[in-house]
This record gives sequence, structure tokens and C-alpha cells, in this order.
Amino acid sequence: MKRLVAGLLVVAGGFGVMAAEAGGVSGKAKPCHRTEAYIPAGWCQPTKADMTEDWLAFKADYPIPYHTSGHFNGDAVKDEAWILYDEARKDWGVFVFLSQKGGGFAQYEVFKDQFGKINPQFISIRAAEKGEYETACGKGYWECAKGEPKKMTVKAGGALIMGPYESGGTEMVYWHKTAFKKVSLDD
Repeated sequence: MKRLVAGLLVVAGGFGVMAAEAGGVSGKAKPCHRTEAYIPAGWCQPTKADMTEDWLAFKADYPIPYHTSGHFNGDAVKDEAWILYDEARKDWGVFVFLSQKGGGFAQYEVFKDQFGKINPQFISIRAAEKGEYETACGKGYWECAKGEPKKMTVKAGGALIMGPYESGGTEMVYWHKTAFKKVSLDD
């Protein structure tokens, strides 16, 4: 099965990397930073002080690994995606903010994890290029489940890729009618 999608989002799953400790790498609480009105209460944007671990190591390739823009639901209106952490630095997640015709944004939390399991600095999000992406089942890692596509075709500006820097576990989260769906790209 091949599926054409206007907008999609790729999300990593199943990492095996453990975070240093709860509360970020240092364990010290950092002030909450919000520069955009659409960032939900209780959630914070990363700052330069958060540029540690892989975010720092891969900064030349991914200068802003926690934020990107695209057309994630395929309507040709600019949407935003962020890696955010809660004020207590207990949880973190990937949020997509879809621009609405009347103004404002619809918020979707598409991935969530906890400090202490893995730090957000082990992954990046970035806009994907136009093209065809073979899924994990399409590559033969396992048999495709009913409705699971073997390939995904991405229109220009319609995708976000999120994944660990040097290991598998990447999932594509794509917009399908009224919600995001997921499909694995690798094991």
C-alpha cells in the first residue's frame, strides 16, 4: 500500500538511551521560557542553556533542533512544532501547533516522555524534504499491519522529522483527515 499525505510528522519511539537524571542534565531547575503566545501554560521552550548533549554535539548540522515550521496538515498555512518541557522538568514532549483559518493555533501533543528515561537533547525535529519515504514494514523489518503503508509520499513543506541522532526508533506521525497517525520508519 502506498499513501499520499499532504502533511506528516516523524516521531522517534523506542529509544534505549537513559537520561542522566530528572530535571535535565544538571538536575537544577531552569526558568521557564515562552516567547510564543500559543505555547501552553505549564510548558516551556528550550533556551541556549538547554543546548547540551547531542543538541550541542550536532549543532553544526541542526542549529535549532527543538523547533521547526512546516505545513503539517497540508493546508499550505505555516504551522509550528516544538520540543517543550514542563515547568517542573518532569515531562517533555513534541507539540504541533496547526494554524487556524480564523487565527490562533490548534495544539497537538504528538509525543511525550519523562526526564529520567531519556532527555529531549537526544532527539531533534526538523522539516523533511519533499520525497518518498519507505516505512519500516516496507523495508521488510516486519510484516505490514492492516492499513500500515509501505511508503509515504511527502509534499513540499509537509513533514516534520523527529528522531534520535544516531540510532533507530523513528516514527512518522502524519496528518490523516482530522488527526495525526503514526508509522515506523526504522527499527
